[in-house]
Amino acid sequence: MDLFGNTAGTIIHQIGRYRMKLQGQVQMSKLAAAQISLERRGRLSTIGMTLANLNPFNGNGVFVAQYLRRLTERLDLGAEFVYQKDPRMPGGQISAISYAARYTMPDYIFSGSTALNSATASFTTAHLCYYHKQSDHLQFGVELEANFRMQEVNTTFAYQIEIPDSIILRACCDTNWTVGAVLEKKLSKQFPFTLALSGMLNHVKSQGRFGIGLIVG
Repeated sequence: MDLFGNTAGTIIHQIGRYRMKLQGQVQMSKLAAAQISLERRGRLSTIGMTLANLNPFNGNGVFVAQYLRRLTERLDLGAEFVYQKDPRMPGGQISAISYAARYTMPDYIFSGSTALNSATASFTTAHLCYYHKQSDHLQFGVELEANFRMQEVNTTFAYQIEIPDSIILRACCDTNWTVGAVLEKKLSKQFPFTLALSGMLNHVKSQGRFGIGLIVG
């Protein structure tokens, strides 16, 4: 809750394999957003359903269904269906189906997902990730995001290095000429204080952000 009375809350309740989550947000004494989710976790699969901003009086609402299945010890597959109804949108409604896969090894993880527009039966987005743990002190990853509708592709390379004397360096750069880094340094071995320095620079837009923080814990 802030000084203007805007409030956001979450309630989570679990019974056995079932998990229910209620989320709500109130702004200016009006219900701005509401969401209810139900999830069932099995030994090898997980299924979930979500209803968001449902309003039967004006025909608004979002429905999401998800299914995740472990085929082997290393391979996981998943699917998601999203349906949104809103009279203000062109056509009044939209639906999309997404597919995802993940292959896990002790030292690397490869994952990918793609989204399909149900109305046009065409792929709209694609997402590929590769994570590799080179050693206990060095790990890196590559991410590719493609939006076929906007005809945009962005690739990001990121790494993390743990240096002696309790220093952790995280950095990334992408094909949009954006560079970012975070440096964390533990100030004391007896007390849980960590100094954090961060920065991000977009060379195309000539915009930069820099920050300093103190982490306790």
